[in-house]
Amino acid sequence: MEFVKDITEAWAQRVKSPILGSVAISVVVINWKSFWFLFFAKADVLKKFEFFDSSTNTLTLFWYPLLVGLGLALALPWIQLGGAVLARRPVESLRRHQSDVLHEQRIYQLNHQIREEELRAQLDKTREEAKIAAAERLERAQEINKNLAEDIIDDRQATSTDTTDPSLFQEERDLLCIVAKYGNGFVGTFEIEEGFRFVAGDIEFIIPHRRLLELNASLEKFRKLDYLREFENELTLSGYKLADDITLRSDITQEARRKRFIEYFAS
Repeated sequence: MEFVKDITEAWAQRVKSPILGSVAISVVVINWKSFWFLFFAKADVLKKFEFFDSSTNTLTLFWYPLLVGLGLALALPWIQLGGAVLARRPVESLRRHQSDVLHEQRIYQLNHQIREEELRAQLDKTREEAKIAAAERLERAQEINKNLAEDIIDDRQATSTDTTDPSLFQEERDLLCIVAKYGNGFVGTFEIEEGFRFVAGDIEFIIPHRRLLELNASLEKFRKLDYLREFENELTLSGYKLADDITLRSDITQEARRKRFIEYFAS
C-alpha cells in the first residue's frame, strides 16, 4: 500500500508540471472514447482491451498529446498575459473610480466638520457676547442703584435655563451639578425614622416621598444616558463633563443653584 501511495503522489507531482499536466490532459481529451469504454462500459475485459487497442495508437497516445501539450504549455503564459493586458484598463478605471469616491467622501466629511466647527464657534461667540452684554448691563445697574443690580441678579437666577442636553429638566441639571460639585460624584438616599434622607457631600435634608420618586427616576435616567454608573449612584466621566459644561454655560452661580435645588427637593 505504501508503494502504491508513493507512486500516486509522485504521479500527482508530475502532473502539476505545466508541460506534463497539459500532455496528460491532451491524452485524456484525444482518447476520451477509448478511456470511457475501457473504464465504464459493461463488457468483457478482453473486449475492452481489444477496443482500446483498435481505437488507439502511438499517434493518439503519444505524439498528438505531446504536440498539443507543448503547444498549450507554451501558449498558456501568453494567453494569461493577453488577459492581463485586456483587464488592465478596466481594473485601473475601477481603482480610480473607487479612489475618487473615497476622496469625495473625505472632502464631504472635512467640509461637514469645518461647517460644524464654524457653527460651534459662532454659537460660542454669541453666548460670550450675550454674557459680556449682560455683565455690562449689570455693571451699569450697580452704578445707578445697588438694589436694582440685586433685583436683576435675582431675576436672572430665577429664570435661568441651561441649554445643555435638552433631554434633562432643570431640576435634573441642578441635581447633576450638585452631585459633581458637593457630593464628590456620589449621591444617596437613606431610610430613617422620619422617612428618607438625601445625602450629597455636605448637603443633607429630609426628602418627601414624591420628590424621592422624582429623584429615583432622574437617577435611573442618568444611568441610561451613561451619566451614572450602573447599579451605583456614582457619576461617570460623561456625567462630570456634562456637569462642567452646564456650569460653564449657565448664568446662575453654584450657590444659587444649590439653594434652588434644596428648595425644590426638600419641599
